[in-house]
Amino acid sequence: MQKGHYLLYRGKKSEPMFNLAITYRPAGGRPLIVATIKDRELLSVAAEAALIEAEQSTSDLSKADATLGAIQGLELAKLKRVLVALTTPSAKCSAVLM
Repeated sequence: MQKGHYLLYRGKKSEPMFNLAITYRPAGGRPLIVATIKDRELLSVAAEAALIEAEQSTSDLSKADATLGAIQGLELAKLKRVLVALTTPSAKCSAVLM
């Protein structure tokens, strides 16, 4: 499997396949996939949680450094677009969200 947070992959079916991975990352090590879940609703819940965490991180960073906060805000907007694309039922790409 390729490295990265969003891994494209072709399933055998014509419909998109989405997996939510539970990972363990030992100190200084690579993440180990412990389990995967093929539930689209859980993918949406995880996407919402990721956005909430990213929004909080952006807010905290903006308070410490306005310029870095603005840059992080742009990354947050990009993350929102990607997660909406992945969690929209009509999404045409197959992906694994890790």
